[in-house]
Amino acid sequence: TCFSPTLDQLSQFLSTATTIFVYIETRRNQEVFSGAVLDCIGIGRNNDDLVMVIPFYDYKGDLLLDNPIAYINLLSSFKGLWVLHNAMFDLSILCLFTGMRIPTHIYDTMVMHHRIAPEVEKSLGHLIGAYSEQPYHKHELIIPHRAIADEIVWKSNAKDVLGTKIIYYELLKEINKDIGLVCSVEVGCNAIVDYLEMTCTGLCVNKEGLEKAKKELWAEVSRMTTVVNILAGRDLNVNSAPQLRVFFHDDHGYKPVAYSLKTKLPKLGKKELQLLALINRNPIIPLVIELKKLRKSNSMLEFKPL
Repeated sequence: TCFSPTLDQLSQFLSTATTIFVYIETRRNQEVFSGAVLDCIGIGRNNDDLVMVIPFYDYKGDLLLDNPIAYINLLSSFKGLWVLHNAMFDLSILCLFTGMRIPTHIYDTMVMHHRIAPEVEKSLGHLIGAYSEQPYHKHELIIPHRAIADEIVWKSNAKDVLGTKIIYYELLKEINKDIGLVCSVEVGCNAIVDYLEMTCTGLCVNKEGLEKAKKELWAEVSRMTTVVNILAGRDLNVNSAPQLRVFFHDDHGYKPVAYSLKTKLPKLGKKELQLLALINRNPIIPLVIELKKLRKSNSMLEFKPL
């Protein structure tokens, strides 16, 4: 791994590659335009396992590069294949936060895996465990608050880049077994550029259509809420973790499948509810999962058009 490469080193690195693997690290910060501080950009390539990590901001929030625009312009000039995990997030940050041009040829390992197994978790950590022999490393990443933490973030970023590279080639093996999957993945990945353009430039909103969609979705939420409440024998707020814990663990006596490290209380998120449904076969659990999804979709439509 090369930390803090010079522009010449990065230029030489990119000049011999036909495919690059890109992964970024960010921290949440609502005071900046993108809502995230860019810690670093990790870049790998197809012809070796060398990774270059370009640090942007340190743990104090100070810019580490003398000429960040030059690095972004050099990265933008790469015309080969870009491979990322959750490309919509990483590239929207890079395009909105740094002004980088949108790449024209993108493959997303999250999209690839989702087309193979849409019901399975799509996080990078899960895929590295499923498709490689690499040891789990996501627990190593911490929020930088002292100088040594910067290097920890950079090293974790390099491992994410290599993990993305490994799972990309493993996913290709699976996809190439089925021409239908090949076409499906191409359609999904080809759409990323259009979605990114809409993310960066905005899109027109049909206000009448939006209101109609909101009313239809809210009607479905109300219907499903009624069904859940009838089966539960009470008014059950599916977005209330305390109510769900009382209902499933206290009243029904179901054994918790996971605990929160912070509160030490049973967790009942989507994954935990899915496990609970597999173990206990209670028909109300899938309905609770579906209702939570509908309520989330409903809340997403409450955006304020500019």
